[in-house]
Amino acid sequence: MAAALDRRWAELVPLLDELLPLSAAARSTRLSQLALDAELQRLLQELLQADARGAALEAGCEAAREDELVPVQASLPSIEGYRLGEFLGAGGMASVFLAERQLAGGASQRVALKLLRLNVHDPQERRLFQREQAALARLEHVNIARFIDSGFAADGTPWLAVEYVEGESLLTWCDARRLPPRARARLFLDICTAVAAAHQALIVHRDLKPGNVLVRADGLVKLVDFGIAKLLEVDVESTRTELRRLTPAYAAPEQFRGEAAGTGADVYALGVMLAELLSGVRPQILRDGSAAGLDTRAIEDRHASARNLDGASLRRLLRGDIDAIVARALRAEPAQRYASVDALAADVQAWLEFRPVAARRGSRRYHVGRFLRRHRLGLLLGGLAVTALLGFSLVSLRLAQRAELAAEQSRADAQRARHVQDFVLSLFRSGEQGLPEGRATSAEELVERALRAARENFRDQPESLVPLLSAVGDLERGLGRYARSLEILLESAELSARAFGPAHALTLQAEAELGYTRFRNGEYALGAARLDAALQQYRAGGGGDNEAVMSALLRLGMLQVQLNRDDPALRCMDEAVQLGQRLYHGDHPALQRAMESYGSVLADVGELDRAAAVLADNLAIARRLYGSSHMVVASALESLAVVQMSRARLEPAAQNIAEAAAILRDKAPAVHTMTAYVANTEGVIALRRGQTEAAQQSFERALHIYTLLNPDPHPMTAATHANLGRAAEELADAQAAAQQFGEALRISIAVRLPGDLRIADFRCHWAAALAEQNNPRAAAEFDAALPPFFAAAMPASGHLQAECLARAALAQLQRGDALTALASAERALALPVQASASVLARLIAHRSAAQALLLLQRRDEAVAQLRAALQLTEPSFAPRQSARHWQVLASIADDLGERELARLLKLHLDS
Repeated sequence: MAAALDRRWAELVPLLDELLPLSAAARSTRLSQLALDAELQRLLQELLQADARGAALEAGCEAAREDELVPVQASLPSIEGYRLGEFLGAGGMASVFLAERQLAGGASQRVALKLLRLNVHDPQERRLFQREQAALARLEHVNIARFIDSGFAADGTPWLAVEYVEGESLLTWCDARRLPPRARARLFLDICTAVAAAHQALIVHRDLKPGNVLVRADGLVKLVDFGIAKLLEVDVESTRTELRRLTPAYAAPEQFRGEAAGTGADVYALGVMLAELLSGVRPQILRDGSAAGLDTRAIEDRHASARNLDGASLRRLLRGDIDAIVARALRAEPAQRYASVDALAADVQAWLEFRPVAARRGSRRYHVGRFLRRHRLGLLLGGLAVTALLGFSLVSLRLAQRAELAAEQSRADAQRARHVQDFVLSLFRSGEQGLPEGRATSAEELVERALRAARENFRDQPESLVPLLSAVGDLERGLGRYARSLEILLESAELSARAFGPAHALTLQAEAELGYTRFRNGEYALGAARLDAALQQYRAGGGGDNEAVMSALLRLGMLQVQLNRDDPALRCMDEAVQLGQRLYHGDHPALQRAMESYGSVLADVGELDRAAAVLADNLAIARRLYGSSHMVVASALESLAVVQMSRARLEPAAQNIAEAAAILRDKAPAVHTMTAYVANTEGVIALRRGQTEAAQQSFERALHIYTLLNPDPHPMTAATHANLGRAAEELADAQAAAQQFGEALRISIAVRLPGDLRIADFRCHWAAALAEQNNPRAAAEFDAALPPFFAAAMPASGHLQAECLARAALAQLQRGDALTALASAERALALPVQASASVLARLIAHRSAAQALLLLQRRDEAVAQLRAALQLTEPSFAPRQSARHWQVLASIADDLGERELARLLKLHLDS
């Protein structure tokens, strides 16, 4: 059918243009009058029926034919955790119900639950569907109906739950309020912002139309059905099914031709929507599939009245700029349209501000006219003569031409971004092709395919290849493949330096990404040295302040703090935040992210009070930007909770992490990285409050999510196994602790983190658990665990070194080696580390030293160790383990006849 459509498209366009505005009865009458051959008749009927289905969904589906609808009262699949209610409507590929989502504690949440009209039994298709859902789950925007959950019914029917929006369709809302064109254009910009955010997340809507835009009573725009057409690509029916998903009046020519629809298809649909929203009529389509622009002659008085204008005024307002904007958005070839949704929105914004629009490469008279219109009040008040202005314009237009060149460069950047996005989208769309039956593409295969194709397709386009390589390197880092990430990011940075020089923002951004991966890989010194040099070269070459500089400073500060360079680290963070405040006046997402990083670095250098203050401010900014129940707010709450926990403010920490978890239960899908991250922190806080069983439940929940998200070895999976190991230590379950720390160690080695002290830390705890079970392998594992700590320049590793040495001392005592145990304990106690971070380590060290000294018959020195332990006044982060060690110390005091000392030591058991 795609071939037939392509061949007959020129004939279909004028027929659709004539028939689509007609009522069903008028269409039928007109069709009977047309002399069409059988093929053309069939194609036209297909397109008109698809349009009817789309219109039915917009109107609540009152006019949809009964044989096209899923029965409402019977044969509906059961969805666990949801109770289906009122039938809301249906389209060609889904039926929509109002449903109640059952939440923990008996609460419920109203959602729109969509039952898709296909069964997915093939494992490969199910994986693809789940991957599409994971992409949608990451799409969080105030103007997009939020994705909540998805799954499969018992009969294989895919379903998804999204935010239920109470509102009216875009055109109905605007017409009911007789909203004038400029107010409508501002609503259109909100729609563009939402679509652009989705494109940035590599998601294309492909069925944009006014019926898919709802406006709440308070005027907030919500884009709905985002990604449905994309998700339905798991259905491999014919092009006939694809056509049923389209709404012909808003579909781009390439969609009718059966070609892959990229971001340009959304630009096309937005152009149609803009025309209809402002004028009341859809643009006239030419035979090549493009539009001639707005036909202002078709605007009637009823259209103007709905916009609180008369017909002549409306036609005059839209003639020229809006006409040109629409025509450019509706070019037949995607490459000739606006390069991005942002570029389209920029022209609409320019029209609102009486500035020249890029769609009209206007004459000098046009530019002057726009200037006059924009500044008419100032010109009148200042008494500036028009003739003087025209004389001055000879100079100002030269400046304008330079600005036009800069704008053209910006459009070229947007075009490159669009090419990159469409390129990556095409890779994901073809991800299952060319594979043996029953096997889906792994993430690693997809990344490797992206890398090969990027190098082949953009070999001579470094302006596109550099950001693509950085994106692939970032993906590799996310997969935990740090060595591969470093290799690709190094290639990106060196290519950018050769192509553009060190004083280019692309080069600095690539270096910042490289520095961050070195940070994650434990290569702190190398990462800091290279990034610092890159930043100096950028500035020496005249590079200006921008977001790339802010990013580089933030990354450099993170590296410096790991090298015990507290002052340089704080200078970097201070400068980054100050730069952000200059770049973004008032609250801004980039500045908020910088504040969160700043607070974390302050915590790392031990300035916990300042960190808490900064992160409290960061939370306030996040709430002002996003409201009180947004995922960014959940992240800010989690960061603050971690610092509060470090300050032993466990109650407020628990309250904040509980609020973060509640936000995610409402806003995030069940399987989401942030949900797992917060569950992990929730578990750590519970562990430190002595709620070990609750902590285990949180860690198990986090591990389940991480395993689903990352089937292959991943650092966060390893960290969660280690947390389960710490819970087992609290419960004195040496066998479970050995199992969990052993798994954490195995995963960490598999993902190759050679410079990461977590490997040494996990090995140390594993060795301690083995020693508890009298496993002779423990000694060798302690010997392997200790050297990396002393080779590290990382100040935060001090308490890890101390704990490893202290646990090694206990194991050495078990073997009867008192002298070696004493030496290990004394080394642990000599390390300069924060008291709050080292209570457990020092407690174990004092116990080991006291026991070793007793064995060596050095009674007075043993008593001195007991008295020194009493100086540990900070609360321990492992209360049950600590209690066991205090009990041993009190027993030693009793054995030595030190009754008062024993009494004082026992007081710690109660605290």
